Amino acid sequence: MLERHPHLRLTAKEEEFAERYLAERGILDGDFVVGIHSKARVPTRRWQEENFRAIGERLINQFSAKILWFHDPQDGNRMDASANGVVPVCLGLREFMAVLSHCKFLVCNDGGQMHIATALEVPVVAVFGSTEPAWYAPIGEQNRIVIRPGFWCRPCGERCVFNEPYCIRSISIEQVYTAAEEVVRRLASQEAFLPQ
Repeated sequence: MLERHPHLRLTAKEEEFAERYLAERGILDGDFVVGIHSKARVPTRRWQEENFRAIGERLINQFSAKILWFHDPQDGNRMDASANGVVPVCLGLREFMAVLSHCKFLVCNDGGQMHIATALEVPVVAVFGSTEPAWYAPIGEQNRIVIRPGFWCRPCGERCVFNEPYCIRSISIEQVYTAAEEVVRRLASQEAFLPQ
């Protein structure tokens, strides 16, 4: 059976942009860089932003990670730039792709950014709520899906039958962080980097 794996390519100019952009923000070649994208178009696919912040803090404390906190241009840049180890990033699509390609992995919701990362061969830790991973999960064994099984109402798309999407709200910080640690261990075993 032929596996269809998406691929995105960057131009030399986009690569140069990303290197310059990161250097201007104090990101060096040897840094352990992790991307976080906390938004999703559909509310039932949004894990709480404060949970993503907690994941970022733990990665900073445990692995001296530099966090690239991605924002969509239409949302503006509301991240506190003074947060230690966190670099807010608000770019157009091609520039976003170029900078994302420098991340060791991306922590995100189930959405377009997850698929872009996969096509750039950036591993993802994706939080799934209302959708079915069998249909929408990123392709590749390097990726991790975090989901609370057992919700009879999945998939519901955008029409949650409850007053809030418990399928995604019930996912703990510990579950997502454990998945992130698995990705870190896999990267370390491949000698892609040596975490501190």
